[in-house]
Amino acid sequence: MTALDGWRAISVGLVIFSHLATASSLAIRPVGPAGRLLEPFLREAGSLGVHIFFVISGYVIVRGLIAEQAKRGRISMAGFYIRRCFRILPPLAIYVAAILALTCLGILPPKALGVWKALTFTCNFSDCGV
Repeated sequence: MTALDGWRAISVGLVIFSHLATASSLAIRPVGPAGRLLEPFLREAGSLGVHIFFVISGYVIVRGLIAEQAKRGRISMAGFYIRRCFRILPPLAIYVAAILALTCLGILPPKALGVWKALTFTCNFSDCGV
C-alpha cells in the first residue's frame, strides 16, 4: 500500500502543479527555450495525474470488492455505495464550509459562492458543453 500512496501523491502533485502553472493567478511559467519544451507537459500533467489517480482508485475499489466476495460470498452494492458516501461527503462538507467561511470573511470573492455546483457534483459541466 505504501507504493500506492506514493503514486497517489505523485498524481495529486501533477494536478496541483498543472493548475499552478496554467490556471492559477500565481502563473508559474518557465521561460526561455526550456519553457517552450516544458509548456506542453505543464498543460498535460494534470490530465496525466487524474488518469493515474483513477487507475489507482479502480484497483483499490476492485480489490476491496474481491475481498468482500471472498469473505462473505457476495458483494453488497448498497454497502459499497454507503461506504463511498461516508468517504466522499465529509470532505465535501468541509470544503464547502471552508469556501463559505472564506467568502464571508472577504478572503474569497463572492463568485466563490458557486459552491452549490460542488454540492451537486456539477462543477465540470460547463467544461464539457452541458
